[in-house]
Amino acid sequence: MHDNFIIGTAGHIDHGKTTLIQALTGNQGDRLKEEKARGITIDLGFTHMVLDNGVVAGIIDVPGHERFLKNMLSGATSISIVLLVIAADEGIMPQTVEHFSILRFLEMKRVAAVITKADKVDEEKLSERKSEVSEFLARQGYGDSETFAVSSVTGQGLKELKKWINDSYMSLESDEHQDKPFRLNIDRVFNSKGFGTVVTGTVMDGSVKQGDALDLYTPSEILSVKVRGIQVHGVECTSASKGIRCAINLARVEAHRIRRGDTLARQGLLAGSSILDCTFRLADENVKPKERDRVRVYLGTREILGRLHFLPEENHPGMIQLRLEETAYVLRGDRYVARSYSPMHLIGGGEIIDPDARKFKASKSLEHMNHLGKMTSGDSYEAFLSTLETSHEGIADRSDALKIGSERLIDEGMEKRDLVEIEGKIAASSFVRRILDEIRIVMDEFFTRNPLGINVGKEEVRLRLGIRLDRKVFQAILKLSEDISDNGDSLSLAGRTIALDDSQAALARRIMSFLGEAQFAPPDLKAFVMIPKEKQIFEPVMSYLIENKEILLLDGIAFTSAAAEAAKNLIAERILTGGPVGIADIRELLGTSRKYAVPLLEHLDSIGVTRRSGDKRVLI
Repeated sequence: MHDNFIIGTAGHIDHGKTTLIQALTGNQGDRLKEEKARGITIDLGFTHMVLDNGVVAGIIDVPGHERFLKNMLSGATSISIVLLVIAADEGIMPQTVEHFSILRFLEMKRVAAVITKADKVDEEKLSERKSEVSEFLARQGYGDSETFAVSSVTGQGLKELKKWINDSYMSLESDEHQDKPFRLNIDRVFNSKGFGTVVTGTVMDGSVKQGDALDLYTPSEILSVKVRGIQVHGVECTSASKGIRCAINLARVEAHRIRRGDTLARQGLLAGSSILDCTFRLADENVKPKERDRVRVYLGTREILGRLHFLPEENHPGMIQLRLEETAYVLRGDRYVARSYSPMHLIGGGEIIDPDARKFKASKSLEHMNHLGKMTSGDSYEAFLSTLETSHEGIADRSDALKIGSERLIDEGMEKRDLVEIEGKIAASSFVRRILDEIRIVMDEFFTRNPLGINVGKEEVRLRLGIRLDRKVFQAILKLSEDISDNGDSLSLAGRTIALDDSQAALARRIMSFLGEAQFAPPDLKAFVMIPKEKQIFEPVMSYLIENKEILLLDGIAFTSAAAEAAKNLIAERILTGGPVGIADIRELLGTSRKYAVPLLEHLDSIGVTRRSGDKRVLI
């Protein structure tokens, strides 16, 4: 059963909504002097009604005149039942139709038509009006809705209407999403003497407690605030939960930094976006907007300008992309309404499918629409994986992954091995496979250009990937591969073998023979004489000899590996028998000059054979 119950009213100006509420509750919704003087509701009017069982039901009286029609959305997403108010003496008016269309876009499921001012018409006219209203509801898909004829003056029909409201409360099922994190769209903000900043709104999800730390999401910044106090229907409370209208006294923020339409929510809950993929239903099939039409989009308590972009309808009809001119903080499943920019008239509305969409590209239309298909399938796990892949390129910080999913979905993904944790980030396993495949492609491209190559520079590979990965993530992904070897600064592919052809092998033998003429003082390769045909293959053959460790390049000098190994053995034996050695000792031992002795000693230091102690070398 619902602990919180919100009644909404809608209808044309001066059809008696506010008077009806006063008759039902004894309270007056109009609150501003200007409203009382003019007798119309300029902004949302809020009051409450005590049901027969003592439950306090909030009532939202939305304005009925054109200028402030957008206020209808301020609390509508939390409304449990709707009273569509139609005056008996005027009947269904254009605004009645528009209001009801908005209610349909917001998927209000329980609606009753209330024909007010029944005392102003005779029985015959009232009967005609009931038939007219019933037919209207049936055409809109609400044929099973109740219709009540009431008079706030004589009390006619009020008892029956109150009974329907009480019965509606008793028949509503409990909300299965009560465990969602707290969220509230702000519809008023003011500075209260002695209290400071106060905001009001209807709790959309979850609950809030005194002392909670929250985020305040504005179009330009996210502020950290604290709940100093809570009021519900004018009474101090320690908490408020979904569906409750409340006033929240905030610490750590001045009132001038907040505006209507901002959102209060659990810290880290929302990720701002200006591109939304949505379902879309026209208000009037005969009035169709065009591609890129500028529109007014109503989300929660905000109006944001944006443009319509229609998505392909082959597989998923009725889908659009909204590209907004300001950042929106919304969640999947939120409802919206769109009106034309100028002159203003209702265009349509629907549900947000992907609140963090990427700009639609025709070249990736199939992938984009497949993603939306998963998002609308009703499978929250598949929707989460698809959003991670599509909107976050397959990897996201854990905090961002939680914004599109939940700990439960992440745990499920880990268990199924659809997800892996990499350096504190959550990655789709398909993303890891895709990156490893891309690494192999980059390496293959290198080997195509360098057919005798075995190793590829690791940083060169990382920078050539289609997605920029930081070094730690790149390194962690490499560890998940079974065929890519990490050699420190370079990478190699397991199983890759190189065979020199006859001319390459001949050149390799000549190079090795040339360098071996004086093993500890090898000649400069610039003096190596080649025939023209060999010049084309010299560099690939040299790279091959170096990668296969037949030649060591030490400080730009090419030693054969055999020479370096011989030097290592001689120097180690000399230190074992004669103690620490200096440069002069090595020059004498190897019969070479300082030019060659120094790089050989530094090589032995680097491979852990010797270490420097003052100006001498000792064995490690």
